[in-house]
Order: sequence, then C-alpha cells, then structure tokens
Amino acid sequence: MNETESTWTKLIDSIEVHRDIRARYFKPTCVVAVCNLIDRGVGSFTSVPAELVVDEFERLVSNLFPNKSSQGWMPMWHLMRDGAWVCKKDEVPTRREVFPLTKPRSKKETLNVVDTIDCSIQFGALWQSKKSRNQLRTMMCALLLADQDEDANLMGEYLHALNVEHYFEAGPSHGPYLNSVDPIATENYAKFRVHSRIERDAKIPVAVKKLQGYSCLACGFNFEKVYGELGSNYIEAHHVVPVAKSQGSEKQVNLIDDFVVLCANCHRMIHRLGEPWTRDRLKDLKVILSSPK
Repeated sequence: MNETESTWTKLIDSIEVHRDIRARYFKPTCVVAVCNLIDRGVGSFTSVPAELVVDEFERLVSNLFPNKSSQGWMPMWHLMRDGAWVCKKDEVPTRREVFPLTKPRSKKETLNVVDTIDCSIQFGALWQSKKSRNQLRTMMCALLLADQDEDANLMGEYLHALNVEHYFEAGPSHGPYLNSVDPIATENYAKFRVHSRIERDAKIPVAVKKLQGYSCLACGFNFEKVYGELGSNYIEAHHVVPVAKSQGSEKQVNLIDDFVVLCANCHRMIHRLGEPWTRDRLKDLKVILSSPK
C-alpha cells in the first residue's frame, strides 16, 4: 500500500477541476454513495462491490434526476483519475486498454471488467475512518452547494438534507433549535472553507421543517401519510434565494420568509420555473398543479 494522504484536499481539488460540465454532480454523488456503503458495512474500504456503488448512486439520484440515475458507472470509473480509488476485477487493477476508447461506454461494459473498487491506495487511512468519511461527505455537499450549476445546487441540497437527518437521528443532542424555534437565525456562507466553498448551519433546515411542518406547501404531499414511519418528519427545505448567490457572505435568514418546505418533485419543479424563487412561486406552481393536463 502506498503512503496515504492525511487530508482530503488533493482529492477535493481534483474532483472540483475534473468534472463534466453536463453532469457536475456525478462525481460528488458517487463519492457520497461509496461513503454510505462503507458506513453500512458493505464490503470494506479495500473492497467495495462495484455494482452496489452503481446501485447506491441510482438510489441517490433517482428522486431528482431519474433520467441520469442509471449512469453511476461513469463517475465510478473516472474517479480513478482523481485518485479516489482503483477499479479492480478479481483483485487485479483494470487497465484502460480493456476498453476500445480507453473508457467504458455502458454499465454492462464497465461491470464486465470491474467487480470492486479499492479505496486504500492513496487515501486509505481517511477512507477507513468514519469521522473522516463524514467530513468527505460534508465537503461533497459543500462543493455542490457552491457550484454555479442549478442541478449541482439541487443535488447538494438533497444530499445535505439526507446528511443532516442522519446527523440528528444519531447525535446525542438535538440542540436549541428543536427545543425552542426562533424564526430568525444566521447562516454563515463562508465559514466552511475548501478554497471558497459553503458550509451551511446544519440545524437551520431542521428548524425550518419543524416550524413549517412536513407537508409540501405546493401540492400537500406528506411523506409519512404515504410511506408510514419511513417518511416520518421528512420534507425538503427550499431556499428562496439560492445558496450559491450568498457565497462569501454571512446574513440573517428568516425561517418562514426565506424557506419553503416542498416534496422532492415540487422542489425540482420550482427550480425549473426559474428566478425569482420567491414564495410567490408557490402560487405559480399551484396554478400548474391545478390546471387540466
């Protein structure tokens, strides 16, 4: 095993630079998928099943971008360039030359020559630590939220929400927001720094949902009513002002006026309506929902 890196900086910088402009959320989401699998004890950081990486990517992406969700094989392969891991078949590294164009062209072609990924080569000690994986997951969300790409922002918000829910379910204390909800809070958009990436206060979306409720304000969908306990206390918090536009600043936010709780579908649709993403956009969305199809 080679000497491992002591920080994620080199990996983060490489991922940030080497992303396809058509799918800027692919690599960060694939990294989160691998973190999730290792956390769940699927394989180990030295041998994560490739097919399950692709499946986990699909699970994460399907709610927002169903047409792209089956393409997890692409970032899994290309993340080798960033040093995240090595793709292997029967414990032997897969060489680029096995593909006619030195890169795979389909999921089937990829999984025919890749059965596991090995994360131990360059960042092994970091991949092995759950605390370090949590840091990487948070950095991937921050990278997406700081992007100047709408799809990346939306994916970052979604992954961030999943990460926050996991944190609050597992954490020893829910903090002051859950005990006494004040509609005014402060978000620091410059505190977290990997270059100039954004860190959001993890407690704010939780407080927003507690204050506004867990039913979509556009269509009324309630996850718990449909999914039972699995959907309990689940909803997404939509920023009226996209977080990317507040990059490098710190400002007060109103948990009622500056956020809207939405289901995943309406959250995506309100973004597609375009700016301005004010609460008045709820009216536009409701008109669309109620119009004859």
